[in-house]
Amino acid sequence: MKISTAWSHQLGLNAVLLQQNKVNQSQLKLASGEKFLKPSEAPLDNAQVLAFQQRIDQIKQFQGNLGAARQRLGLEETSLKSALDVMNRIKELGLQGLNGINNQADRNGIADEIDQMGAQLLSLANTKNANGEYLFAGMMNQQVPFKAGATPGAPFVYQGDSNQRKIQIDDGLTVADGDPGNKVFGPTTSTSADSVFDVIKTFTTQLRAGNPSAATLGQLEPHLQKMITTESSIGARLNLIEKQQNAHADYLLDMKTAKSRLKDLDYASAISQFNQETLALQASQQAFAKVQNLSLFKFI
Repeated sequence: MKISTAWSHQLGLNAVLLQQNKVNQSQLKLASGEKFLKPSEAPLDNAQVLAFQQRIDQIKQFQGNLGAARQRLGLEETSLKSALDVMNRIKELGLQGLNGINNQADRNGIADEIDQMGAQLLSLANTKNANGEYLFAGMMNQQVPFKAGATPGAPFVYQGDSNQRKIQIDDGLTVADGDPGNKVFGPTTSTSADSVFDVIKTFTTQLRAGNPSAATLGQLEPHLQKMITTESSIGARLNLIEKQQNAHADYLLDMKTAKSRLKDLDYASAISQFNQETLALQASQQAFAKVQNLSLFKFI
């Protein structure tokens, strides 16, 4: 079988071009840091990489939810700690006001101080976070939770709702990132007069009238216990969040490591292969050049 000069030339050129393409592919992989330049090179590995990435993105979303819940609950916990300090001070002042040795001026002074503490407590119940959301308004977090009644004798009004926002922090796992104010400070309905603010107002009115009641002061205790219970619940939720964040961090590391094994280039091996392919290309080019110089006319 005879091989034409043109065909021989084309074969040599094809060999050079094929080797050049291998070198180019290796260069691109070294530049990108990835084993495969297109999914068709390793379809099964690529499918696994996509699955790992989807899971990584999902865990990152959970991590974002955890961070938001932690920030909101942390602020709520701080507000409740302050509220408990205020409540204990009000109880202390209330006990002083019940002392029979007080004259009316003393009782008026105690009433004034309790009113100031009550105003501070109201401010804490109406705390907003950095996003401008009221912590103790339930799902109606753009609405001021508590406000005084429309008339001097009217009870305080709760303008939020009784719902808790649940945030997903893992597959099948959610956490409440807040507590409705009516479950913490009362009242239980929008028209009832049993909020902690109403109890305080009733007690200071009695002080100024000269007949403070131990029974009225005692009505603060259930509210105090609700605040303590809520604070304990917040602490439990913050502990859950911390554990979940740690678990997600470990899981993310495992996912990224597994994805890296499939996707990331082994530079030592890749550089060695690139060097071999470069040498092969140089050999192909030299052989092609040498063949092109061969001609019968040189021997005539």
